[in-house]
Amino acid sequence: MKRQYMGFDDYSVYPVLIVDDEEDFLRIFEGLGDLFHLHIESFPSEALIHIQRCSYCVVISDNKMRYDPEMPEDEWAGVNFLRNVKLIDSHPLRVLVTGWSKEGIRPSLSSEADVNIVIDKLEVLTDKEWGDTLRKIIDIHKKVH
Repeated sequence: MKRQYMGFDDYSVYPVLIVDDEEDFLRIFEGLGDLFHLHIESFPSEALIHIQRCSYCVVISDNKMRYDPEMPEDEWAGVNFLRNVKLIDSHPLRVLVTGWSKEGIRPSLSSEADVNIVIDKLEVLTDKEWGDTLRKIIDIHKKVH
């Protein structure tokens, strides 16, 4: 039976991992905690530990993140993180978020990590827009799995 919340699908049953080092960006998701099952990490290395322990439907990662002492320094940190996610668990949809234009992401890099969706941070700015975007991404996950 499908769980519903106020007449809508209950998206809180679909765990989502968000990885970004920008506190302003992560603050957008604070108001969405009642509607979604969100786990937020600032460091890719910490997020990979959670990937090994938990099953996520969606993993969202910023592309360019500050230096993580547990990971190789790389301007494509998000793509490399998502590549590692795929090696650990190929089940979640992998979403790359970038402050650069989507065209700035080399297709070969995103396809190597099997990135399913690329989102421009400048196109999705508010918590409402992110709520709508998360619903669409989870709906895609439900159709695929």
